[in-house]
Amino acid sequence: MSDSTKIAPREKALPWDAIGFVAGLVLFALNLWRHRLFVHDDTFISLRYARNLAEHGELVWNLGERVEGYTNFLHVVASAGLIRLGLDPVIAAQLLNVGAAVLLLAAAAWAARLVAPEHAIARAAAVATLGATPAVAVWTLGGLEAVTVAALLALGMVGVLKVVRGDGRLCLESGGNSPAAFSERFDLRLIRRRGQVSLVQLVARAFPSRRPCASGFGLRRGAPKAASARLQRRAARSVF
Repeated sequence: MSDSTKIAPREKALPWDAIGFVAGLVLFALNLWRHRLFVHDDTFISLRYARNLAEHGELVWNLGERVEGYTNFLHVVASAGLIRLGLDPVIAAQLLNVGAAVLLLAAAAWAARLVAPEHAIARAAAVATLGATPAVAVWTLGGLEAVTVAALLALGMVGVLKVVRGDGRLCLESGGNSPAAFSERFDLRLIRRRGQVSLVQLVARAFPSRRPCASGFGLRRGAPKAASARLQRRAARSVF
């Protein structure tokens, strides 16, 4: 066989990343159908706030009473936006979670490429397994914010992995998703105040990088170390 007829290894290889992602989506869809009647009762607390915001412009439980009874601000506001467009409140919350679940699978696939760049089949299996996990579909249909928080944190971990591999500094994908996750769950802030130093800051301190961020939102040189020290001091004050 001549050189012109030989097929390069890359050309012969199956697109395992795409196969794993599609398989994950199919398995996720099957689980959605299997658990299609499930809605978490606590979802209706958030949806009452979202509906009042969409229909009356007030983020309240009862109109005229300023009482805050939600812990998932971003989810409530996003649901209100879809309700404002005419969607049923439950459908609005579930659609948000479906989008978040797809984002979660994409982030898992991205992370797998960073962790195991030479093990394509293992990467595909990992993403497909995530899609096959019943809990992902159940909490997607439940209507609460768990899947969205998981997706945002997964994107943040992709940024951490990029730092570890030396592919860049703390760019928007790692630093920018922490505030978004906190907006989804206010009580995530308690984790950082109970003596837990930010994993992103620790990784940045251990693996400093001088490469600029393509997005232009990177931390300045020396900032990760200073931020980590500040977090340690705040944690010490909150614990003691």
